[in-house]
Amino acid sequence: MPTFDANHPQNGDEVEADLLRNNFNALNDRDGELAAQIAAIPAGQQGPPGEPGPAGPAGADSTVPGPAGADGRGIANVRDNGDGRVVIDMSDYTSYGPFYAASGPPGATGAPGEPGPGFNLRGDWDAWTGYARADVVAYNGNLYVAFADGLSGPPPDMDARWRLLTITGPAGAAGGPGPQGDPGPAGSPGNDGAQGPAGPQGEVSAQQLTDAINDTARNPAGIGPFTGDFSENPTQSEMRAFRDWANAFFGAAAR
Repeated sequence: MPTFDANHPQNGDEVEADLLRNNFNALNDRDGELAAQIAAIPAGQQGPPGEPGPAGPAGADSTVPGPAGADGRGIANVRDNGDGRVVIDMSDYTSYGPFYAASGPPGATGAPGEPGPGFNLRGDWDAWTGYARADVVAYNGNLYVAFADGLSGPPPDMDARWRLLTITGPAGAAGGPGPQGDPGPAGSPGNDGAQGPAGPQGEVSAQQLTDAINDTARNPAGIGPFTGDFSENPTQSEMRAFRDWANAFFGAAAR
């Protein structure tokens, strides 16, 4: 494409070329004034910030460790104050409280745990026997439980790996007598003793006489009962009559 030359118009259009040349020269004369006007134009105000651009790719990890941070401050311990309140101890050795802590609702009952190993009763302690954890031995009247495996040698009261389980207390005072027991069973009959001496002549009651009279084995003669008057104060004749009857009766019984 041909360049524009103001001193050599093309296409023979001299009138138009003169006009263009005059305008160009006028602009050249006004360069200083134009520059001043441009300088006088106030600077434009800052426009609003544009939309953030997309995030750039992640930088490589630094191989230089950063400085250590300051020690944090947190709860070191929560302890019971002994009166239903708690005290909070902080890691910087300050404390808060005591105050009442809110209680939440009871939690659900957990599943039963696995049975524990229990104790192994090993009898009296023996220096030549090896013992394992949870073994229980008797020594000097006390019971000790092993807290480690492979124990032997020093007695339990001189080895910190044994723990005292029970200690024998002093003997108690004697108790009072107990209640009387139930009677025992009857013993077997004893042997017959020797016959005692004859006793004095006994008296015969009226009932015994009546029974003897009615007993045919003892009264084979059939002697009837005494029919005489035998009052409270009998006379001599009444007593003789009774004597005769008794002699007859007992004499017949003797025969």
